[in-house]
Amino acid sequence: MAENDVNMQQQLDKEEEERRLKYLQFVQVAAVHAVLTFTNLYIYAKDKTGPLKPGVETVEGTVKSVVGPVYDKFRDVPIEFLKFVDRKVDESVTNMDNHVPPLVKQVSSRALLAAQNAPVAARAVASEVQRAGVKETASELAKKCLLQVRAYSQGALLQVRAKGRTSCRLCLAQAQSAPTLPSSGSGGCANCRLLF
Repeated sequence: MAENDVNMQQQLDKEEEERRLKYLQFVQVAAVHAVLTFTNLYIYAKDKTGPLKPGVETVEGTVKSVVGPVYDKFRDVPIEFLKFVDRKVDESVTNMDNHVPPLVKQVSSRALLAAQNAPVAARAVASEVQRAGVKETASELAKKCLLQVRAYSQGALLQVRAKGRTSCRLCLAQAQSAPTLPSSGSGGCANCRLLF
């Protein structure tokens, strides 16, 4: 009996997961908000028609009787289309995920984390401005930013230098193995030493 309940719950969870959009749920939410806003606007306008209200209600009834059957027939088409597009987006993301280098994944995840942490950082800055004042807060933030930029740029420079040295060594090895060029035996070129 308990196993049946667990299986039933798992099946319900699976059905709910299939109904929910994975990537395009914001489109569905926006559409619902747009429909609700339009409905509220229509009701407000209908209430303010004054002496034209009976005519508006007659037209509304006629439109409902003509459009109602068509709406009932095609009611599920937009959500099914949205589900279809959502599945295609999921397939594309999964396919792209297999081809994207790990470094790009790491950078994008860092960017996402930074975007998610932005409101927290903004609140922290706002409270710091209230506590210490604008000038002191700006000065402290500029110093922190400068330190981070320096650390990042030094790390990037070390990586670029390492790649440059490796490229120069490979180039030199190829040049030394060429029969028409004499071997310099210096272990590097003057330009490489100047740059790196």
